[in-house]
Amino acid sequence: MKSRTRKNRSAALGLTGLLVILLLLARVLAAEESLGERVYFDALQVPVDQWEAAEGTMVARDQNALVLKTDNTDSGWVTAKQRLPFTDSATLNLSVLRTVNCQVLVQVEWFRDDGTSFLAVSDLYQGGGDKPVNQILPLSKFLPTLPGDEKPAKFRLKFWVNGKNAVVYLTQAIIHVQRVWKQADMQTMRAYSPDDAVVEDEGIEYKTDHGSFSAHLLPETSTASIIFWDKINLNATGVIMFDLESIQNGNVNVHVLCWNDRNEFLKEVSITSNIESAGLYEIPIRDHQQDFPVETARMSFKVWLTGKEASVRLSGIYYGVSP
Repeated sequence: MKSRTRKNRSAALGLTGLLVILLLLARVLAAEESLGERVYFDALQVPVDQWEAAEGTMVARDQNALVLKTDNTDSGWVTAKQRLPFTDSATLNLSVLRTVNCQVLVQVEWFRDDGTSFLAVSDLYQGGGDKPVNQILPLSKFLPTLPGDEKPAKFRLKFWVNGKNAVVYLTQAIIHVQRVWKQADMQTMRAYSPDDAVVEDEGIEYKTDHGSFSAHLLPETSTASIIFWDKINLNATGVIMFDLESIQNGNVNVHVLCWNDRNEFLKEVSITSNIESAGLYEIPIRDHQQDFPVETARMSFKVWLTGKEASVRLSGIYYGVSP
């Protein structure tokens, strides 16, 4: 009887442990799924003047393709000017319709956080011919091994065209990322999206479309803001995720509006510093806790755009806390 009781008890404990694990796993997955996936970079949407190219190489458009060409040079390259903050979930969907008189080499260049300090380059794909090619390439598999276990902070794609009078037709070069918190136990408490009511300053043109919002400064305006008025409770373990799709001709900053428990405004606090490149940015509350008035109980957000006819496209602002 005792043996059977022990077995039953062990089975019950084992089942309980399994349920706990499944619940924890479901909790983590739910948090990840709630943030979703988005396009991080789309080569076909990058304006032609936002590409850098070697002498004798050019970028053009042909219906639904990005066209890379060389003249009499043996090889040339093109690369987007913008460096993107690296995230482990970044995956490249690459489609090459065909190549003429050449091979195409697709690389990723790695940089430090300043975006200018070059670290290394990784080859992602090489090939050519008349047959279409489709590849799905997780960028984390191509991370370089660097001295002192240093990890790249930013990256950009680079395309080499190896051949004279050559042409490459790219129909897709899209990087997708999953919006996931760096800290595994984070719980998403609030997601600010284009569906949220905002108040914009004069001199800024605000639009929403396809799950994102965009803002553009009018010619007579050098800086203006958009306010998300809905307030959330301040938590010392909180983290703010700022999902910036693109920024042109200027910079963007996120400010926190501090409120007490009677919803009285206290102070405006800057939590970023002149962001000039797209990416997913996480800002822990603890990094700015000393700037918040001690009475701060709730907060809302203001997004500032600065620069001559600057434009920004934003997916949302997310707020999570650690239990």
